[in-house]
Amino acid sequence: MPRLVAAPTTVVELPGQVKIDEFFGGASCNPCPAQAPISVAHVKAKAGFAEDWQAPAFDEYVLVLKGAVTLEHAHGDAVKVGAGQAVFLPKGERVRRAFNEDADYVPSCLPDIST
Repeated sequence: MPRLVAAPTTVVELPGQVKIDEFFGGASCNPCPAQAPISVAHVKAKAGFAEDWQAPAFDEYVLVLKGAVTLEHAHGDAVKVGAGQAVFLPKGERVRRAFNEDADYVPSCLPDIST
């Protein structure tokens, strides 16, 4: 049976910098129980924002809807992912996201981001 997610759960909000709304995963409890095997979110980041370096314990698939995301990583030159493009980040990849322009993107994480 289809299960509508009428609205996401905001999991991060730094006004004027970034907002992350989760549609599926542990934070939103969609689908419940909270041990969902996937996290799917919508991220809106403003130009000038940059995340801290991280090496997540999950695989991440990123689809850029608007703008661009610049991925700095431990293996060479930064990778710019533009609107209509996607990128795969394997578990344990040391990465930092930087935004030279406003961007909207959809990260999907396996297992979910709370793992």
